[in-house]
Amino acid sequence: MLLLAIIAATVLLLYFGGLAALMYAILGLVFVTLFIWVSDAVTLRNRDKQAGAPVGSIYSYMRPAWRLAQENHQRSKAASTGAARHSSISLPCTFSFSYADHHGNRARRTVNITGISSSGGQAYLEGFCRSRMDNRTFRVDRIQGDLTDAETGELIPVKRLLSSVHTRSSMDYKPLAPAPKSSTTKEWKTAVFFAGFRGGKLDELEGLAAAAGWQIRWTISPTVDYVVRNGSAGKKQLAEADNLGIDVIDEDTFRALL
Repeated sequence: MLLLAIIAATVLLLYFGGLAALMYAILGLVFVTLFIWVSDAVTLRNRDKQAGAPVGSIYSYMRPAWRLAQENHQRSKAASTGAARHSSISLPCTFSFSYADHHGNRARRTVNITGISSSGGQAYLEGFCRSRMDNRTFRVDRIQGDLTDAETGELIPVKRLLSSVHTRSSMDYKPLAPAPKSSTTKEWKTAVFFAGFRGGKLDELEGLAAAAGWQIRWTISPTVDYVVRNGSAGKKQLAEADNLGIDVIDEDTFRALL
């Protein structure tokens, strides 16, 4: 748009004022730009002088003044972009948040939210969960605290996301009735399996678990309470844990639970 305005102004100057008028306009623009540039350089030099720092000639401040102008432009652009983003939220968008599952176990989730659905008066966020490496739904009333925008780090209340996204889908999923409690008592306190850890790091984590009275498992089975994963964890292991309903957590969450 700015380029079109410049082209239009150039054509008008040539048409009504001829080449001389265009040259005067260009010289005026150059003079104003140079005046602002020199003024910024003088401001920087005076700032250093007041701070007691050694100062040089005005020419030595020309390049810093140019960089300062560029930085101010970038900040102004970022502020306008941030304001536009703050006014509305469009999906898909990646957020991280603290979530409590139906057992009450809390873990940090990072999810690429793609939509919002509702069922039985409850709102659900839908998207790809990077912790489970699969598509998941999250009941809004189980989200604890604000959402954190993975791109900007901005804290966004869940209510603001719900009010920004007006499109809703109807979710046909109906939660299963809770399974009857087994009559057998649990013979262990807490059992953990470490997925993807090797060498000294594995020894360190196993030592922490043992010191806290946790039991360590070397295979994934129904007797495992938590699977602690890192980036090297195998997809087969994570899928097996998911099928058994075992909570998969990261190292930071594991340390917080001890």
